[in-house]
Amino acid sequence: MINLVSAVVALCKALPVLEKVFLIVAARIREAKAKSNYEDKLSEIDSAIDSAVVDRVQDETASEWSLDPDRSPPVSKSSTDHT
Repeated sequence: MINLVSAVVALCKALPVLEKVFLIVAARIREAKAKSNYEDKLSEIDSAIDSAVVDRVQDETASEWSLDPDRSPPVSKSSTDHT
């Protein structure tokens, strides 16, 4: 394996164009990995926000309703007085 790496390094030094090609390929691979990691982190953030919003909506809904069957339902906050 070391002989193969040494051969590739020697070939790259002999042909600078080949070295540039290897560097470009390596840079593209790093960029692809970085983009993948970035997208994964964005997905985690989106999931955390979505679950927080769902939890908050459930908390607000639970606080508006009573288990007392004789109690009338709450009036919607968006209703307006038409008198």
